[in-house]
Amino acid sequence: DITDMQGFRALLSREFGAAAPEALAHYEQVVPIFSGSGSAQAEALRVRRLLGALSDDMWYFAGTRHMADLLAGSVGAASVFLYIFEGLRRSEHGDDITFWRGTAPVPVATKMAEYLAHFAASGDPNGPDLPEWSAHVPGSASVMGLGSRIGMRAVDDEDRERHAFLVREYFSKRLPSEL
Repeated sequence: DITDMQGFRALLSREFGAAAPEALAHYEQVVPIFSGSGSAQAEALRVRRLLGALSDDMWYFAGTRHMADLLAGSVGAASVFLYIFEGLRRSEHGDDITFWRGTAPVPVATKMAEYLAHFAASGDPNGPDLPEWSAHVPGSASVMGLGSRIGMRAVDDEDRERHAFLVREYFSKRLPSEL
C-alpha cells in the first residue's frame, strides 16, 4: 500500500526511472498541496488523489488517446471517434451506459443514443440535428464533449502535456518490452 509521498515517489521511480521527477511535477500540478497538509492523514489523502490521477490517465485518458492515435494512424483504418462524458455528475467508468441507451432523463441522453444509432448503422456517429463529431486524427487536440454542452472541445494543454509524457515515458518504452 502506498500511503505517503515517499511511497509515491518510489512508485514513480520504479515506473519512470530517470523521468520520475518530471512525472512528479506533472502530477503535483494536478493534485497540489492543500491546506491542512503536514499531517499523516492529509498526506495519505493527497497520495490517494495522486494515485487516482495517475491511474485515470494511464487507464483512461492518456491510454485511450494513445490507442486512438495508433488506430487512426494505421493504414486503411476505420474512423475513430473520441469523447469525454462530462459535466452532469461525477461518473465512474461505465456510468454513461444509460445515456448511450437514451434512457437517462436528460437531453444529452437522447443525443448520445442518436450518435450511437448512426455509428452502428454507418460507422459515423454524425447525423441531422446533431453537433458535428469530428473523427480523431493522430495528435489531435480535440475531443467530443458529451454533457450539459455537446460539441467538440479542446483538450487542456496541461492534460495534453501530461498525456504525451506518459506516452513517451511509459507506453512507448515499457509496454513494447512486455509484448
